[in-house]
Amino acid sequence: MGKRPLLAMLRRFLFELPVCAAVFTSSTGPRQNHVMIQQIENIRFADQFGTSQSDCGARINLADVDLGTSPGEIWISQLCGTTISTAVTLGAGHTLRFVQGAIYNLKATITLADNDSIVGTPAAINEDVLAGLLDSPVTLKQAASNNLERMLLIKGQNIVLENFTLDGNARAGGNSATVGIAYDDSHGGPDNRGRLRLKSMTVENCGSDNVQITSDSSGNNQAIGAYIQDSSISRSSGGNGITITRTSDVKVWRTSFEDNNNYGIRIIDSPVHILDSDISNNAAGGIYSTVDSTAQSFIYMQGPSEIIGNSVTTTGVSSGLSENLNSSIIINGYNGRGCNQISQSQIAFNIIAVSGRPEDNAIDGIRIIDSGSTRIYGNTLQSGNGPSGRLKYGVSIGAVSCKVENSDNVFGNGFFGAFGTAPYHFAATTDGLMNTIGTAPAEQRQRVGSCTTADRANATCSTTVSWPTPLADANYTASCSLDEASHPAFITSTSSKAAASIVVTIENAPGSSRAASGTLNCIAIHD
Repeated sequence: MGKRPLLAMLRRFLFELPVCAAVFTSSTGPRQNHVMIQQIENIRFADQFGTSQSDCGARINLADVDLGTSPGEIWISQLCGTTISTAVTLGAGHTLRFVQGAIYNLKATITLADNDSIVGTPAAINEDVLAGLLDSPVTLKQAASNNLERMLLIKGQNIVLENFTLDGNARAGGNSATVGIAYDDSHGGPDNRGRLRLKSMTVENCGSDNVQITSDSSGNNQAIGAYIQDSSISRSSGGNGITITRTSDVKVWRTSFEDNNNYGIRIIDSPVHILDSDISNNAAGGIYSTVDSTAQSFIYMQGPSEIIGNSVTTTGVSSGLSENLNSSIIINGYNGRGCNQISQSQIAFNIIAVSGRPEDNAIDGIRIIDSGSTRIYGNTLQSGNGPSGRLKYGVSIGAVSCKVENSDNVFGNGFFGAFGTAPYHFAATTDGLMNTIGTAPAEQRQRVGSCTTADRANATCSTTVSWPTPLADANYTASCSLDEASHPAFITSTSSKAAASIVVTIENAPGSSRAASGTLNCIAIHD
């Protein structure tokens, strides 16, 4: 609503003094010499409902009843009070608009129906995830030791959540089981919880998952079409940043999933599109996509996901998680009976790296298990340089519970740093093409000083030449030359070839009994 129409309405109601207006003339308090009104057309002011003993939740409910079945808005300021201790259930088509910044203490669940919204005031950007991606003036914070089952309950479709912070207060407040945003997944018709819009939000610090997008167990796909944009879903103390279950067409764009206790994004039976997001420092891994091992009726939802243009950083391996498969991005297509239930996923143009000192040689950058036709291209996989904190594989593909991994394509990726085992491990059916290891495609160069032979005829000595970055394996061709020799000598052989090194042996030239050394120039090209 523009400024001019709003001002015009205010002038009309103030000067005509309609029956909905009341004038307060108390000598103290925030209402001194102010005209206070309950409504302007389809807007209700929550602080003007209820009594002086009413909490803000009770006032909101009374304002909502006054709106009836007509679409409209309920405006909330600090005059409503900053404690919501009465459960709020909004009627369909109603918007809860916070027009004044504050920390509003939430002691009861807010339930939203069809076409409802909760909207705060615009937030400034803050890149420090511990402060929230967005410095929102409006925060709904669960009261300490309240331990709600969920803070916001989605019980309708076309719901909008925008421009506020939802804080579960788990770490300091002892709320160990709360979900920030959850769906009512009781049985119902298809799409009747669909098309959530979550934009410019911070959802953090919940005892369980920060967000759960869930359809029922009958295959109705109620939660279809959720769209999450420009938000931060981080710092869950006991769960995932977000868990997406038995639904489809979920899109995540430019959103941060950081410092969650389990995974940043957990996907079950759901094709999800994840674009341009930051998925970093989550204890168990960045993204974990699987099919439901107990249900067989969701094959139509086990379609491909797209993970494109994201930054995925891992710090370590969390202990005690039975589903932890030690990777930044995991796709597991085995559901207990059938193989390759997730196929044709795309993982492209992501930056996947380690941070700090994770467990050495234990974590894969991308792991594909019992799936098929996955396309992995254009990614940068950055391992640590050792001696600790190295990824085991940049990309690991193979069958675990199935006989064979279907054909996957891995092309145009860059593998940098020192990998604990190798940059990649492919199944027999994997098609790998034009992947870069180190500074050139599967090529390493090294220049080192040689050992020194003894001062006698035909004396030999050996030097271990370590490659700057290990190759994928020992299947490479090496060539070395001995330059600037102090006395005549030549290379006789190479041996002990490994992905990370090779041994080069030199010998005094015939007729020479003087000690010799020089500079070894070696090159390795992967076969």
